[in-house]
Amino acid sequence: MKIAEYLKNNNISVNQFAQSVGVDRQNVYKWIKGTVPRKSVIQKIVEVTNGNVNIGDFYAAVPAIQE
Repeated sequence: MKIAEYLKNNNISVNQFAQSVGVDRQNVYKWIKGTVPRKSVIQKIVEVTNGNVNIGDFYAAVPAIQE
């Protein structure tokens, strides 16, 4: 689940989420727009969201190679 979707579904503000993760809200807005946070921050996001947002949500899916 993407961060924006998680926030909307759980009625959480960007400010509340940023505080929970320990960053400022500008970082959260960057992540929503596609910037990938540091690995330690991703781990904190996974923890704060109980796994609803995970590392795969920050990386585009790699298509399978057809042989």
